[in-house]
Amino acid sequence: MQEVEEEEDLPYPSRIFLGIRFFLHGFVPLQESEVRSKLVAGGGVDVGKYGPVCTHIIVDKILYDDSVCVAARSDGKTVITALWVDYSLDVGMTFDPSLVRFLLCS
Repeated sequence: MQEVEEEEDLPYPSRIFLGIRFFLHGFVPLQESEVRSKLVAGGGVDVGKYGPVCTHIIVDKILYDDSVCVAARSDGKTVITALWVDYSLDVGMTFDPSLVRFLLCS
């Protein structure tokens, strides 16, 4: 019972981001730290830079022509905004990133 109570005290106790290896791009430091904390608390792994192990590129703003975003799309990576992180936490599951609201390209 104690373990459950401790989990309830955590801001994001679920592990909905397990298996997601992310790279944050284009954020100001404070917002980057907040988004990273949410993802890591949910089981995600910050890979630190764009590369082959990265599964998701999460950007602050729509950076469609940015070289990192272009490369990521070319490599078949998921490129989404930070809104996806918050929405996934709100619904309690990893939300489908293919929705136009979050996805930067098709």
